[in-house]
Formats: sequence, structure tokens, C-alpha cells
Amino acid sequence: MSTLAITIIIISSLAYAWLSRMCGGAPPKLPFGLDQWLYAIPYGVVGFLTGGYIWAAVAYATAFIGKRTGHGQYFDLGLNKIPPGDNVEKVDFIVRLLYGKDEGGNFWRDLFGLTLTGVLVSIGAGVGLIFNSHYILGAVILLTGAAKGLAYVIGHKLPTIPIPWFDEATAVGELLTGLFAGLGLAFTIITLL
Repeated sequence: MSTLAITIIIISSLAYAWLSRMCGGAPPKLPFGLDQWLYAIPYGVVGFLTGGYIWAAVAYATAFIGKRTGHGQYFDLGLNKIPPGDNVEKVDFIVRLLYGKDEGGNFWRDLFGLTLTGVLVSIGAGVGLIFNSHYILGAVILLTGAAKGLAYVIGHKLPTIPIPWFDEATAVGELLTGLFAGLGLAFTIITLL
């Protein structure tokens, strides 16, 4: 891989990390949830490069819907000991299959919930790649989407920084989620080109 390609991957991944953080409230605040619409575009590009317009639409739609899927129930990684009551995320019925009802304070349950919401963003593009015989690239996209759980673990382990938009563990988790996903997307797009 050339120096130019590596530079493009790094710069675009850093920009994508900030876009992910924007989806969580960092500036600039875009109207109508436009940040999530923009976040899904690279997944649509991967879908298009993989299998044309249909895969582009599938990859874009799953990325957009996945990014708009809530994860507030999970991002504390078990630190909140209070059950959420009726305020559960849309995908919690899947988490409940493995971990039961959310009683609060379960690190592994929350980690699975974050990982699941990350996979939901990347599933359309990842499956499209695998379906079109790009097995390794499909795995890269799925794994970098699933790295959302790891991103939040790292965010909770790092000391907080007294800088606006980075002063919470969840803010760092959002940033790293975008960084990991951006690395996978940029690498995949450059490889497909």
C-alpha cells in the first residue's frame, strides 16, 4: 500500500471519528439528524463498489438505521446499578435473549449491547462484501463495526480529559467508534478501487 493511500486512510478515519462524535452532540450541530445521514455515506459507497445500486441502498440504509439506534442503556458498561425500567433500547429484545432482563450493573450485557449496535451499522456493507466474494473485506467491515464495544471499554479506562466534547468516557467511546469504523471503511474503499 502506498504512502498516499495510508495518508488518505489516516486523515479520512480521523474525520470520520469526529463525525461519529458529532452524532453524539459535538459541534457543529447539524439539523434534521444530518450527521447520521452523512455517517452512513461511506457504507453506501462500499455497497456500491461491491455490488452496485442495490447493495449501496442496503448498506446505506442499515448504516443509517443502525447509527440512529439508541445505545444509552449500554454505554455505562454496567456502572449504573439501577435497572432502566421501561426505558429500554429498540434492540434490547436481542440482548435479552442472551442476558435476560436488564437489572442494571451488568458489564457483559452492556458490552454486548454496544457491540450489537455497532454491528447493526456495518452489517449491510459487511454482508454485501461477503455475498460478493470479498470475504476478508467483509470481515474487516463487520469487525470494525463490532469494535464499538471495545471503543467504549477504552473510553472508560482512559482518564478523562478536561477538554469540551472529550471530558466523558462516552465521548471518547463515540470518537473511537468512528475511528475504528473509519479505518475499516477507508481501507476497504481504497482496496476496492
